[in-house]
Amino acid sequence: MTEFVFVRHGSTQNLEAGQWQGWSPVPLSALGRAQALAAATRLAGEAPTERIFSSPLVRTRQTAEIISGATGAEIEDSEALKERMTATRLWGVAHADSLEYLTLQRAHRLDAGWSYEDEEPWPSLAARIRSIVALMHERSSHGGRFLFVTHGLTLRSLRAALQAGVEAPIEEWLRAYQDVPAPECCSLTVFSADANGIQLERWNDTSHFDGAA
Repeated sequence: MTEFVFVRHGSTQNLEAGQWQGWSPVPLSALGRAQALAAATRLAGEAPTERIFSSPLVRTRQTAEIISGATGAEIEDSEALKERMTATRLWGVAHADSLEYLTLQRAHRLDAGWSYEDEEPWPSLAARIRSIVALMHERSSHGGRFLFVTHGLTLRSLRAALQAGVEAPIEEWLRAYQDVPAPECCSLTVFSADANGIQLERWNDTSHFDGAA
């Protein structure tokens, strides 16, 4: 059996201030580094890691580097694991100051053809999600454990795609996406793969934070 562990990146000052991040080069905050270290310590004490695949955005790459330092696994950048790109005009803008976008987003939440300004279209993200699933299938015959360091929306979309069917219309992904809870920073989500396909084993596991200050 092959195990795929997905880690959402650690916290940033933008997240803590309730601001959009998009693809901006925001680094981990002190809290984010502590979260990444807690996840890294746990992962290093479990099964060996074959390889770490990481979104190249700063906050995910820094999280991956902390995990790599603890596990000894090499990092491979993957554009497919990047966040859905929020409209660039909103980067660093507080959610409370972007009510027009939030209103339109809710109104079009099941419309795969809609995007706001230069926001990444859903079909583009869907193509990236399908490439992640293809990589998981390719690695499923290897056995062992692989780590993926990514973003909350990307991980929710992956779960929705697997739940609805990877080849299903994107509208079905979006319906499933509405019921997928957001993973917390540096939580662990685990999928297993065998002859029966890919199965979700754990979602948003934060037990490595128990008792942490």
